[in-house]
Amino acid sequence: DIRRLRCVFQSPAASYWKDHQYEIEPPSPYFSFVVPLRDDASRYGFLGGLMRRIQNDKTLRAKFPRLREARFVEMWAHNRPHASGHQLHFDSDDEGRGG
Repeated sequence: DIRRLRCVFQSPAASYWKDHQYEIEPPSPYFSFVVPLRDDASRYGFLGGLMRRIQNDKTLRAKFPRLREARFVEMWAHNRPHASGHQLHFDSDDEGRGG
């Protein structure tokens, strides 16, 4: 799966970036997709199947019991030079609270 993700996203010339008119310079604005998990996963191709496998993974479900209740996945990607100012982070309902 990692190899497939690299084929889809690694090269700035990959079709994902071209199809979405994504530019590194000047940087394109942030955008994401919300994918409903109730739909047929095959409708979303490789990524839909990957999302469904993650949701159904026994190890992950044991660690995150509410995973099976998830109804949507937010999917986004950036292709920017290292250290271009976008830190690794997790979004949450509490984002920005308490410093």
